Amino acid sequence: PNDDPALAPLFSWRAHANLLWRNWLNWVYQTTPYDLSEVPQLRAERRLGTDRSIRHAPCSPRDDQFLPF
Repeated sequence: PNDDPALAPLFSWRAHANLLWRNWLNWVYQTTPYDLSEVPQLRAERRLGTDRSIRHAPCSPRDDQFLPF
């Protein structure tokens, strides 16, 4: 901080790291089938959450044409 090597760095990313971890864990949980015997079939159909073929279109969560500037 303030270009002073004697000061300890700020630990301000903890909340962001926690959010990233929890979102990733939630994504893994939701994309894993309950019955694990379905995994080979889903993998063959490329419908597992880890398949790179699953894409989400980037878009705003708002529908009211809001523009910040």
